[in-house]
Amino acid sequence: MTRIFGCTAVIFDLFQTLIPLKEGVPLRTLFAQAGRLDATPDAALLRELYYSSADGRFPGVGGSMREAYAKLGVTPDEDLLREAVRHRTERHHFGFRNLDPSVIRVLESLKELEVPIALLSNSDSEIVTPYPGSPLNAIFDVAVFSHEVGLSKPDTAIFELAASRLGLPGSECLFVGDGANREFEGARNAGMTTALVMRYADASRRSEWEGFVDYVIEDIAELIPA
Repeated sequence: MTRIFGCTAVIFDLFQTLIPLKEGVPLRTLFAQAGRLDATPDAALLRELYYSSADGRFPGVGGSMREAYAKLGVTPDEDLLREAVRHRTERHHFGFRNLDPSVIRVLESLKELEVPIALLSNSDSEIVTPYPGSPLNAIFDVAVFSHEVGLSKPDTAIFELAASRLGLPGSECLFVGDGANREFEGARNAGMTTALVMRYADASRRSEWEGFVDYVIEDIAELIPA
């Protein structure tokens, strides 16, 4: 049995790990613009906006934004709101259209080595619509999307769910990600080995997570035994 960094299976994050995000305006700025706000709302409201779409409480980020505006007593500009949703959706769909063939080759190599692989992503109903038609869909043994299961990273439970769907304990899984959403904390709490991959990650992630994760790699090709 081939083990990857001492683990039986590998669980991958999606965005900024396997596929890139298109550069664009941050969600907090789009939210302020569509609501015609003088300043970006406080961080707590923005976190709630993000997680309420990621865990499926609202149908996509548009629904979450409307709920957040309601809490502020703000009526958004409908055209700007639609543009904000379109912009954010395009940022994520870009990665599916620009999937690097080398990523597929690494995943296929893991399959040839009989290593179980899973996908675990914070998502909403808008940003992962291209996934069923993506080459990724045919490769992964398991795909866990937060909005479908009502859980989101860094909740330990979503990592445990991904491991259980592979039929393994967390201690037998390597989690590979870019470090967003405090995901390595959740993976570590689920007993997983952790690897930060820098290929698409923001450069600040290295200093943020180095010393906490078990491995820092530049590219997922480093997962394949020499």
